Amino acid sequence: MVAALGALLSCCPAVALLNLIVAVIAWVRVRGSGGTKRGVGLALAAMVVSVLLGTLAGVLGERVARASEATMTSQVREGITQLIQGEVDPSAWWLDSTPAALAAFQEQVHTRLGKPVVTTVTMTSTEVGLPTLATFRFLLERDGTTRVGSVACVVSTDPTSWLPQVRFSSMRINLEADAISFPLTTMPPGALDPK
Repeated sequence: MVAALGALLSCCPAVALLNLIVAVIAWVRVRGSGGTKRGVGLALAAMVVSVLLGTLAGVLGERVARASEATMTSQVREGITQLIQGEVDPSAWWLDSTPAALAAFQEQVHTRLGKPVVTTVTMTSTEVGLPTLATFRFLLERDGTTRVGSVACVVSTDPTSWLPQVRFSSMRINLEADAISFPLTTMPPGALDPK
């Protein structure tokens, strides 16, 4: 009975594996009881359901993870593009920043780079927790010159759509001799690289 209930509660591959182990133990005990215990069919059904639900949970979990990453990458591209092109109030994308500080960062980007185009955005790391943190690498191109940048984000879940929402916490764009960063600083290249 416990094995059957566990199979119905399989919500992730790890739980399904545990349920499968319990179902096999139940099946072995019932078969070895010499007819004093009943439930061979129930234990066998629990094994089958555990395998099916575990496989389904694994496949769906992978698809949800890929869809979440694609959503976050799209949001990061949109936020960087809007910041660089000056299309919307950049404070819509940033945590703990003032409109004046963001306007100064935007002006510094425009002064030093013009209005480049975001060509590539790639997630480089994720730290799951409360809050979830993610880092993205992006490429900016203008007049045949490519600049590499990175943005750190805090990821939350939209309570109405259950989709991830990103908010930027810091950004760095590497130049030849230094980097433009927000919060606003100018530093030598590699100063923020992990050691």
